[in-house]
Amino acid sequence: MVMICTFRSSREALSLSQRSQSGRHKQRLRPIAQLVVELNLADLIRRGAHDKMIDRFPTWQKAEQVSYYQVGSHRLWGLSYRILHPVIPRLVAGEWDV
Repeated sequence: MVMICTFRSSREALSLSQRSQSGRHKQRLRPIAQLVVELNLADLIRRGAHDKMIDRFPTWQKAEQVSYYQVGSHRLWGLSYRILHPVIPRLVAGEWDV
């Protein structure tokens, strides 16, 4: 099982990292996660889970195609997608004992 925590922005994730390294994270840490999703490999390899959409975000110049995994009512995309996508075939092949 994998747990994924998404952030509202990369600036928040960087801020969390900097506070953790500075040792002051306990005093200044505030909740920044939008969502935590528990994943099973079966959720990611089921038929129809992998898809693409056209979307636009306020910081983007134009709408772009975005690949994602549909997990329940949530879309796993962005950095989480880019980390997991190349690993999934290796997990299915049994390359690691997890």
